[in-house]
Amino acid sequence: MEGEQAERRCSFCNKHQGQVQRLLAGSRGVLICDECVMVSSQAIGEERSEGAASDSKPRRHRRFWER
Repeated sequence: MEGEQAERRCSFCNKHQGQVQRLLAGSRGVLICDECVMVSSQAIGEERSEGAASDSKPRRHRRFWER
């Protein structure tokens, strides 16, 4: 079981569990780290404050996750 925990990574940025403060499990084995949650939350907040979703925003934030 311990080896299984050591291999857990964020499904978005691929950071290892030891590289982030928190790793949350979703359905079907999807994991998201606290950093990706923060980036996602900021992106959603920006879109809401602009009144409409922009096509360029997902691409801009995707670059963060592709590091």
